[in-house]
Amino acid sequence: MITFVATAFEEKYESMAFIGSMLAQKDSRWKAIIYGNKYSQEIDNILQLINDSRITYKVAETNTGFWGCYNRRDAVYNMIDTEYVVQTSIQDYYLPNAVSEILSKQGASFIFWDAMHHYFDWARLDTQVVLGKIDWGCFAAKSTLAKEVDFRMPETEFADGVFAVDCIQSNHFISSEKIGKVLTIHN
Repeated sequence: MITFVATAFEEKYESMAFIGSMLAQKDSRWKAIIYGNKYSQEIDNILQLINDSRITYKVAETNTGFWGCYNRRDAVYNMIDTEYVVQTSIQDYYLPNAVSEILSKQGASFIFWDAMHHYFDWARLDTQVVLGKIDWGCFAAKSTLAKEVDFRMPETEFADGVFAVDCIQSNHFISSEKIGKVLTIHN
């Protein structure tokens, strides 16, 4: 199983992209934790109407600003009880086969895949485990590995790359696998 940890920073309408894409997964072996920087009535309303026990909504105890929300994803790690974790955003959309594609590489410590990304005019991001070539939402790590890697996140757009490289360089890393397909559309 996979837990998707989706951060939310004052997003309202974008939440339906992530939530809808999770509910559309062909493979039901997933959970999601939406981790908000502050309470959103819109997100809460959507989740109450959907009423799916696989999706949990947690709000940070203090509003730490944009980077605090995105870089403190580890605040919900105690809630993860699945083999893998994908750290993502409420703005990301996953293709309906994403969970099954990721779990087809089960056994690898670190699994990554390509994305369509608005930073690149919706071109394909050929994901690589280097700064500037990987994005939150485009990789899964074994939960045990992710929990052991320190969140030493800089307040820059490369925080995702720092974490990914740290996973690969960890003593607990065994192997990585790349899925040569687009599985994420990053809004």
